[in-house]
Amino acid sequence: MKSEKQKSILILILIIIGINQTISSQDLIKSIPIEGKNLTNLSGAINDSISFHIIINKISNEYNSKIFFLNKNNEINGLEIYNEVNKPNYLTFHVNDSTLTIVRETTNKKIIVQDINYINRKTTLSEIPFEAKQIYSHKNITFIIGKKINVSYPFAFIKKASNTVAKIITPKTKLEKSFFSSSRKKSEFVNDKQFLANGPILDYKGFYNGEELIFTNEDKKKGVTNILTIKPSGKINNQNIRVRNKNKLKRLSSFVKDSLLFTFKMYKEESFFDIYRLNSLEKLKSFRYTKSEFGKHNKIVMRGKDITKSFKPKKIYNDFTPQAIGSMYFPALNISVNKTIDNEYLIRIGHLDKNSYNNKTTNNFWWNNHAYVLNYNLNSGAFSVNGTTAQMMIFKALADGKNTGNYFELNLNSSLEKIDSNNAYKYYDIDENIYNNRLKNIMNLDRHFYIIQKEYIRLINYDKSLKTYNIYNLTKLKNN
Repeated sequence: MKSEKQKSILILILIIIGINQTISSQDLIKSIPIEGKNLTNLSGAINDSISFHIIINKISNEYNSKIFFLNKNNEINGLEIYNEVNKPNYLTFHVNDSTLTIVRETTNKKIIVQDINYINRKTTLSEIPFEAKQIYSHKNITFIIGKKINVSYPFAFIKKASNTVAKIITPKTKLEKSFFSSSRKKSEFVNDKQFLANGPILDYKGFYNGEELIFTNEDKKKGVTNILTIKPSGKINNQNIRVRNKNKLKRLSSFVKDSLLFTFKMYKEESFFDIYRLNSLEKLKSFRYTKSEFGKHNKIVMRGKDITKSFKPKKIYNDFTPQAIGSMYFPALNISVNKTIDNEYLIRIGHLDKNSYNNKTTNNFWWNNHAYVLNYNLNSGAFSVNGTTAQMMIFKALADGKNTGNYFELNLNSSLEKIDSNNAYKYYDIDENIYNNRLKNIMNLDRHFYIIQKEYIRLINYDKSLKTYNIYNLTKLKNN
C-alpha cells in the first residue's frame, strides 16, 4: 500500500500534468496593452480563420475604440474606429466578405452603421434617422424596426453602410398590425449560420430566406400557420396553411430553411411532420407519429439521455404536454433544422421549458456574453435583445432535469428521404463551461469571449494585473 506521502506526491503530479496539458493546448498569439481604463471588449468571427476584437477604453475624458483583426498566427492590422466624449453603445454586427459592419446607437437614439474593411483598412459611416425598437441580427445582414410613427413603422435592411435600405411600412392586415405592435416582446430571429440546439418558441419566429425576412406565426385556435414575408421593397405578403382538424389540435410549431417550411402538428393520439415548398405551399413530404408507433426517427433523447434503442412511444408522446396543473416545467414545442457537411438535413423536434426560456441560438453572438453587458445597459429599455421578459429563476432550477434535452431527430437527404447518416454538422457549438473549468486553474477569466473557428477555438481574455488583453488559440476539445 502507498503511504499518505506517496499518495500526496502522486496527486500533485497528476494535477501538474493536468495543468500542463491545459497549457500545452493553448497558444498565445497576441497581447494588446491597454491605455487608460478598459471598459470591455467586443469580439467575433470574420470567417473560419480570422477574428476581430474591439477594445473599448476610456482615456482622459474621451472614449476610444480600436479594432484588431487576427488570423491563425498573428495580427493582420488594427485601427482606431471611435474616439468621442460619449460612450459608444454597440448593438450588433455582421460580416460580408472582407467587410465587418457594426451597428451602434448614438446619444440621441439614432443608429450609426460603420463598415470596416480589414484588408484595405477603409471605414465608411452612414446614419439611420430613427430609434431602434427591435433588432434582428443574422450573420450577413441586420434588420431594424423603429418606433411607431402614426400608423406606420420605419424599417431598415442593412447589408453595409453603403447598402442600407430604409422604408416606412404600414401594416394593413390584423396579423401584420399584431406583429409590429408586439415584435419587441413576442418575436425572435433565427441565425441559421450556426449550430441550432433548439428552435424558436415565441409567437413570431423570424428567418432570413434569400433576400426576404420571413416570420411564421401559429394560431392554434384557428388551426393555422401564418407566414409573413417582408420584402426589401417594404411590401408584405401573407400566406397561411390550415391543419387537418383544428378542434383537436394540441401543439403546433414551424421552421423555415432553404425555402422550405417545416411544421409539426400534434393531436391527442397522432402527430404529423409536414414539409412544404415555401413559395407555393405545396406539400412535399409528411411523416406520421402516434403513441403506439413513434414514426420515423434516427435518434431520441429524453432528459439528456440517448434512449433510441429502448423507449416507450407513449411516454415520449405524452412528454410534450404538461403532466399536472401548476407544473414547474411547461413544455414548448420547437423545431430546429441543421445541415451536415454534405448538405443533408438534421431535423430536431422537441420541447423546452417555456418558463425559463433563453435560447442563445436565436440571438446575436454578442448578446449572450457578459462582456457585452459591460458595453450596453440591457435594462435601459432602448431595445429588446430576444423578446423574453425577466426569467423566474425558481422555475429554471426546478426544471433543470428536463432542460437537459428532450427531442427526437430525423435525418433527411436533399430529396427529403429518410437516411442513416453519420456526417458531421456543418456548424458546431461548444460548452463554454467545459473550457472555463479547464482554464480556471491557470488564469482568471474576465471580459472574455470564445470565438468558434474551423480548426480551433479562439479566446480573448483580460489580464487585470498586466492591463492587457491576451488572445489565444485553444485546441478544440474532442467532445465538442
